[in-house]
Amino acid sequence: RGSNLGANADDVCGLTVCGVDCLSTLEYSSPAKVVCTTCRGREVGSGPVIVTTRSGGKGESLITFTYKEHDYDPEEIPNEV
Repeated sequence: RGSNLGANADDVCGLTVCGVDCLSTLEYSSPAKVVCTTCRGREVGSGPVIVTTRSGGKGESLITFTYKEHDYDPEEIPNEV
């Protein structure tokens, strides 16, 4: 959640979390809410969310997000359709 996250889905031209591009999974809800799904980054680490729009340029989160490594069995994760 934030503000000025684009006028619509087509306005958002860049979206990264901790340096990992997730624009292809963008789910645009409103100028105050966008959702994306990330895969595991190259390494466990921290960084901002950066949203780039055609109408307003680039915005960076004030909050640092962190990827954490978890032990899990991939067979136990449900597939999304």
